[in-house]
Amino acid sequence: MEIKKYMKNLPPIAILGNKLDLRTPETDKEGVPVEEGDTFAKRFSEKLKVPVTFHETSALTGENVDEVFDALITQMFKANPV
Repeated sequence: MEIKKYMKNLPPIAILGNKLDLRTPETDKEGVPVEEGDTFAKRFSEKLKVPVTFHETSALTGENVDEVFDALITQMFKANPV
């Protein structure tokens, strides 16, 4: 991977909950709660010693997709200042 050339450690990781466009009050009972995704990301981060971000997204509408890339880029610069 190209990124491994420039980063000393594992790169930041994004964990995504997709299908945000299908969320309704009725389907909320069936899906994974946001808190569970946040907790999983925190544990994953602590275990691997790498920044991890959790976002809910929609591939259909593009909701939060740009935010994920912004978060990853921000974490990369924090971990490897220029």
